[in-house]
This record gives sequence, C-alpha cells and structure tokens, in this order.
Amino acid sequence: MTQTLIDRVTADLKEFRLARTDSVAINLLNTLRGEALKVGKDAEDRAPNDKETLAVVRKFIKNGEQTLADLARFGRDTTDQERELAILRRYVPAGMPEEEVLGIVREVIAANPDKAEQLKAKPGNVGWFVGQIMKASGGKADAKAVGELVKGELGI
Repeated sequence: MTQTLIDRVTADLKEFRLARTDSVAINLLNTLRGEALKVGKDAEDRAPNDKETLAVVRKFIKNGEQTLADLARFGRDTTDQERELAILRRYVPAGMPEEEVLGIVREVIAANPDKAEQLKAKPGNVGWFVGQIMKASGGKADAKAVGELVKGELGI
C-alpha cells in the first residue's frame, strides 16, 4: 500500500520526536499535521487525502515565504524559517519541466482563442487560464510560472 502524504508527515514527526534534536521540525510538523487532519475531519470526519494535505503544505509554504521576506527586510534572523521551508518543500511533488508546461499552455490557448482575446483586453484576468492549465497538468505545474508563461505567449 502506498503511503499517503499525511502518513509521511506523521512518520517524519515521530522520527523527529524520537531524535529530540530539532524543535523547529517538531513544532512545524505537529502544526502541519493538526491543520491537515482538521481539513479531513471538517470534510467528512476522515483522514485528509493527498490533495487536501498538499493544499495545507502549500499554504504553509506561502505563509513561510512571506514571513521569511518580512524578517529579511527588517534584518532579522531567518534561520528557523529557512529550515521550515526546506522541510515543507520535501512534501511537494517535483514540478513539471517548463517545456512540458509550455506545451500545455499553448494547447489551452489554442483551444480557447476567445478567452485569449479577452485576456489580451484585460491582462489581469489570467486566473481562468492558470486554472485550466493547473487542471491539465494535474497540479504539477507552478501556478506563478504558468501565469507568466500565459502572458508571455499572448505578448502581454
């Protein structure tokens, strides 16, 4: 049986607790696990699936990146935040190669010329394309990179 993402987080948390050497990792994984379990419990009183757990991981990464930027801007120590981000990124699947994502971008644009024209008129509305491309990539593409690729392909 394949280990789920929440099972990996739980196993890593147990490993760090046994080692008793990394309080940053223990605190992070304990909080991450709690948040992910809450999502599943709120949904149907069950363990979270990988998609739900990954969404929580990505939320933690986004928040961690913001905290890291804020601390760096004020000249504060960022060691713990950098460590947390390194731990969190281990749970995110490797992204797709840019060439593969670009192929999907081109396919989606070609299949939706009317939406492409609308986007050229209102460049801030790239979200629809990002959503379609993320769906086509199975969530493996980086959303920010997808937005930039779409804009680049449309010359906006």
